[in-house]
Amino acid sequence: MNSNSALFFDGLKSIPLNELPEEAWKIVSGGSGQGELRDVYRQVPWLFRGVELRAQGVASLPFGVFNGNTEIDSSKDWQNKVGFLPDPKRLFYQLEASLTLVNRAYAFREYNLLKTLNLRYLVPTTIREEINEESGTIQFIRSLGGRTKTLTTDDIIYFWKPSAFTELGYSDDSPAQAALNAANVVLNLDKFVSLFFKRGAIKATLLTVEGSPKEPEKDKLKAWWNRMFSGVKEAWQTEVVNSSVKPVIVGEGVKELENETLTNAKRQDIATALGIPQTKLFSDSASGLGGGGVVEQDDIRFLNDTIIPEATFIADTLNEQHFRPSGLSLRFKPETLDAFQADEADRAGALDQLVSAINNADDPDTLRAAMMILGYEIPQEVEPLLFKPRLPKPQPQVLWTSNQPPVDVRNGNDNAAKTVIGAELVKWQRKAIKHLKEDRRAACEFESDALPRQLKSAIAGALEHSTNDAQVRAVFTNAMQWVRYP
Repeated sequence: MNSNSALFFDGLKSIPLNELPEEAWKIVSGGSGQGELRDVYRQVPWLFRGVELRAQGVASLPFGVFNGNTEIDSSKDWQNKVGFLPDPKRLFYQLEASLTLVNRAYAFREYNLLKTLNLRYLVPTTIREEINEESGTIQFIRSLGGRTKTLTTDDIIYFWKPSAFTELGYSDDSPAQAALNAANVVLNLDKFVSLFFKRGAIKATLLTVEGSPKEPEKDKLKAWWNRMFSGVKEAWQTEVVNSSVKPVIVGEGVKELENETLTNAKRQDIATALGIPQTKLFSDSASGLGGGGVVEQDDIRFLNDTIIPEATFIADTLNEQHFRPSGLSLRFKPETLDAFQADEADRAGALDQLVSAINNADDPDTLRAAMMILGYEIPQEVEPLLFKPRLPKPQPQVLWTSNQPPVDVRNGNDNAAKTVIGAELVKWQRKAIKHLKEDRRAACEFESDALPRQLKSAIAGALEHSTNDAQVRAVFTNAMQWVRYP
């Protein structure tokens, strides 16, 4: 009776696994070596881009160097007045990229007997730390080009992020390390697809033959198969096969790997580990999450939750180990960014509307209920100030002149608009309120031939002392008193 023999073929040269040399084996997942992390970082676009986003975010933050509270140099027009930061943005970029990848970073002080000449970034993998556990003193062994040099904290500024599992020194628990397993899944999928097409888009195949062919016959069969079907250029090759040779597919192709859910999940894991909103990494995420408004809010979240804390850590470390002894300090200024300026303007507008609603509310209970529906949390100690008993509203006062009927000048209503003087007073009131918001002064020039000279002088004098909207409105509401002004 004939028996079938099977040869395993994956499109490459067939070698028994137990005959592979030691150097042929390489861990591609589950390891924690920095060499593996560096390889994955270079080959997985999502991880590479995520690290770049964090580094660019810190490098692009506005900053200044201060002597006390006086800013002596600013990123807006950097002059390097300290003398040792010729390219601070490049340094900040490298420090943050290093912290993201390996959770530590180093800057070397180049100095002479008198002053520091430069702060130069050092690759962290060239530094080995030696810490005296009793005294806490730190030395750094710098290895480069086959040579080693011992350095101290006078030579090196070290950036070590805190960790729950480290008492002294640094921890390897970096954001990129947390993303490594997810990045490896993406990388292995990409490698499979690349190798699949490299071997001619042929799935892993068993060649079964009848009988018990001798080894030379097996070798000829494998050589023939490799020659005819291996490689991209042979992907569409046609060949007639003897009926005694039966190819049996045992592997998967590209179609079977079209698992979009798995790929998206791993990309999201990478973004989460790096502290980056998905809309920053995935261009198609915004459409499913609310569009441009979500993207803008995610920009602010990314700054608040990731970039600003990282920049603060870098600035604090530089100040403690370098700037502070000379009386200087480095400060990042994220509040000057356009994103925060627009947000502050929205908050100020909302606050102004809320204050106006409180001041003009006829029924405090109705206002309290409306604020609760809108989600405003009213502290108990503040509530009596917001909802204190209302005094009766003053009756509208009228302006009377010898040749004009009474004019209601309260808030520019219809009665005021019916007369020339009332309309002029309404215009002046609006201009004064606008001027108060823009220049913090209610007094402003107002030209009108319709207003009596005494009335104009009285209003102008009262506006000099008005500091808020309510006082400005009171000036015009009480205009009747100024008519009789001597």
